Amino acid sequence: SKHQDPQLLRQLYQALDQPQEVACLGILDAYKVQDNVRRRRGLEQAAALFAQSKDEGAKAMGKTTEEQLRLLEVQEELEKATGRAVFADASLSETVRLCFVLNQHKRGHRLAKDMKVSDKLFWWLRVSGLAEGHEWGELEKLSKEKKVPPIGFEPFVEACIRESRNDEALKYAAKVTDMTRRAELCVRMGMLREAAEAAVQARDRDLLQSIKGKATAPGDVAFIDNLMAQSTSF
Repeated sequence: SKHQDPQLLRQLYQALDQPQEVACLGILDAYKVQDNVRRRRGLEQAAALFAQSKDEGAKAMGKTTEEQLRLLEVQEELEKATGRAVFADASLSETVRLCFVLNQHKRGHRLAKDMKVSDKLFWWLRVSGLAEGHEWGELEKLSKEKKVPPIGFEPFVEACIRESRNDEALKYAAKVTDMTRRAELCVRMGMLREAAEAAVQARDRDLLQSIKGKATAPGDVAFIDNLMAQSTSF
């Protein structure tokens, strides 16, 4: 039962020669402590116990535990390098993302490669991290690494909006090829003229009318009315 004494359970599993069960208890104990030295020791012991088992599941758990040890080591290095205590208990994805928030790009690249982070996820993490770190030049450079990023341009727009940088967001919104989606993103930024132009390109009069309904500035209303007058073919 969940209320049983972990020490008694450990002794029982040892008596039954079930090293993988002892290892699982060790991992649970390791994550109850905040002291990284003790946590590392617990994980190392667990990895050694998994290695004793011939069970394929236990071997997989052993590999995962070794990866967690590597992550713990990298997180300690990052805390020393940045002087920021933000890496404790962070997941692999969050650790990689924080590397780009805190200008630790090389470490972020190396960690993602070592831990086999998928290409698309790595793009997402870099975009989010660079935007949160306000590294707008690096974000623009990333957007040009490929003709079209594997995640498209929308995540770039979203990341800039989160940081209240609509001027930066507009650069990437202009590259979103789905005109309906571009219009919606421009509405979120309060850029109603750009949204209306995208709605015209999408040939969506209902969307154009909806955008007009959000306009309060006389100049915006007049601009959209003019577009509507010119766009009679849809």
